[in-house]
Amino acid sequence: MKLNNLLLATGLILSSQLHAAAKHVHDEGEVLIMNQGSLWDVQFTLPAINAVGFEHLPENKAQAAKVTQFIELARTPAKVLEFNGECKLVSVKESLSDDFQIAKVKYGHDHGHGHDESHGHLDASFSYQFKCKDAPKSLSIELFKALPSLHHMSAQWITNSSQGAKKLSKNKTEIEF
Repeated sequence: MKLNNLLLATGLILSSQLHAAAKHVHDEGEVLIMNQGSLWDVQFTLPAINAVGFEHLPENKAQAAKVTQFIELARTPAKVLEFNGECKLVSVKESLSDDFQIAKVKYGHDHGHGHDESHGHLDASFSYQFKCKDAPKSLSIELFKALPSLHHMSAQWITNSSQGAKKLSKNKTEIEF
């Protein structure tokens, strides 16, 4: 059974990555949930435009502050999601600091067109790992409250007992396993 879950989870991740590479839609994010035993991994991918308000490297201190503010949000899982069970945070991973090169940005440069088109569309990705005492029955996505421009999220999950997919919105935030 564990090997099947691992293979299904790998397929889910690869499918999601291929889909994300081919499709970048503003106002729509993605959440992937994988469960193995008592461990729950939750990965978010959002268009940067919805996370920080732009899709290029920060060009001034105000934009850098928006990135920093979002990084703090991503590092605060209670503002992003809520399990209905007793779960303890094991780890938080985010690549936003590197993706947006926060420490390396030099302000005041002018390259003539507002932002560097060679970067394409940036996404904001972050993930959590939780250890749950008992398997939660559901998960609520709280991120819509913090990001008013985020309209929908595609959710996909594979747990020890189920798998599924659901389109989430501000009015439909709960995933039942």
